[in-house]
Amino acid sequence: MGACKALILAGAALMAPAAAALAADLPPPPMVEMPPEPVDIGGWYLRGDVGVGYAMDADIRSSFYDASLAPLSGAALASTVPSFARNSESIGDSAMVDLGIGYQYNSWLRFDATGEYRTAQQISTLESYGINGSDFGGVGSYRGYDQYHSSVQSSVFLFNAYVDLGTWYGLTPFIGAGVGAAYNRVTSLYDVGVGGPTIYDANGGYVAGGIGNGGYGYAKPSGKFDLAYAGMVGVDYAISPNVVLEASYRYLNMGDAKSNAINCVNSTGCVAEKHSYSLASNDFRLGFRWLFSDITPVAAVAYPAPPIVRKY
Repeated sequence: MGACKALILAGAALMAPAAAALAADLPPPPMVEMPPEPVDIGGWYLRGDVGVGYAMDADIRSSFYDASLAPLSGAALASTVPSFARNSESIGDSAMVDLGIGYQYNSWLRFDATGEYRTAQQISTLESYGINGSDFGGVGSYRGYDQYHSSVQSSVFLFNAYVDLGTWYGLTPFIGAGVGAAYNRVTSLYDVGVGGPTIYDANGGYVAGGIGNGGYGYAKPSGKFDLAYAGMVGVDYAISPNVVLEASYRYLNMGDAKSNAINCVNSTGCVAEKHSYSLASNDFRLGFRWLFSDITPVAAVAYPAPPIVRKY
């Protein structure tokens, strides 16, 4: 029995070097790359935009026919001007620039707050009203005309939220909405009486001429805050890890702007007329976002493969 054990031990000793040599000839186990850990892309950013706004109908209202605008208590004339009409009106476009700060919450949701300056819109309107010839010792009905001009400048402050809709070929479309306030300032409002009629008697004789001609009035500057809101759609393009270009369309409603009363010069029966404008715009903007820090993906970590176990 002892001889048998001795023979087994001797065989094991002789096999050990051969096994070691065989193991040395085997290739090392392959390295397995684990998938990268999720990257937190949240972070603060600055933004800036420039653009142009195409004005929508300003819905100009006058206290000549809208009693709610009458600046004088009991000013009946403010809502009883006979046969009032607005013959023409126009409102100019404006340019804009804004700056803001925001936060990228995750890969599809972000928020920012912006302050925006808009150049003044030039507003012109021509109004007319009925004149009774008997009030001037004549007969018949006539019309008088007033030409108005004003400038309306707005500064807009919005809190905005955006949803990114995915990225294709480097382009990321998005939608957004904003709410805040607009400070609307009315300046340079003046009124000129033009094209006044000539009044005749029953026999066609001259009674009076130029009724309303030469009349002039102006209003002191005024300003007030009103609710503002916006809806946006656009597309982003990342030109570097921390700089993103943005092109967008925005509908912006800036609420109302209201003038002070028009003070009359060289005219009698002044009713201290006031104007009101509803302000809305179709804006086309080009801007950028600058992230405070680059977004660097986490490198993949290599782990050794588990040992291969063979059964013989």
